[in-house]
Amino acid sequence: MHWSGLAWVLPDEALVVLLVVAVLGLMLGLVSGRVVGGLLVLLVALPIVGGVAEMVLVQMPAWVTLIVLVAVGFAILRGIAALLIGQRAADTMTGNLAADVVRLVAAAVFLGPFRLVRWAIRMGRGPGQGQ
Repeated sequence: MHWSGLAWVLPDEALVVLLVVAVLGLMLGLVSGRVVGGLLVLLVALPIVGGVAEMVLVQMPAWVTLIVLVAVGFAILRGIAALLIGQRAADTMTGNLAADVVRLVAAAVFLGPFRLVRWAIRMGRGPGQGQ
C-alpha cells in the first residue's frame, strides 16, 4: 500500500508529528531512510509550493481555477480510493468519473441552449394553451 498521498491532505501541524513518528520508525527499523527523507523534503517544500500556487491561482480567471479545483478534487478522491480499494481499481474509477464529467459538460454546452429555448417557449405559452 502506498501512503505518500496521505501527507498531502494532512494539515501542516500534523506533518511535523508524522515526521517524528517516521524518525521513530527509522530508529526501530520499521521505516527506511528514504521515507523519512521524503517526508522532510515535503515538510520543507509544502509551504513554498502553497505560496507559489496561491499566487498563480489568484492571477488566473475563475473558470481556470475551477478546472484546477476539480482536478485536485479528482486527485484527492483517487488517492483515498487507492487506499481503500487498490491502485488499479482507483484508476478505473477516477477515469470513469472524469469521463462522466466531460459528458455532462459537453451536454450542458451543446444541449443547454436548446433546452433553455424550449423552456422559454413553454413559459411564454402560458397555462392551458396547448402543448
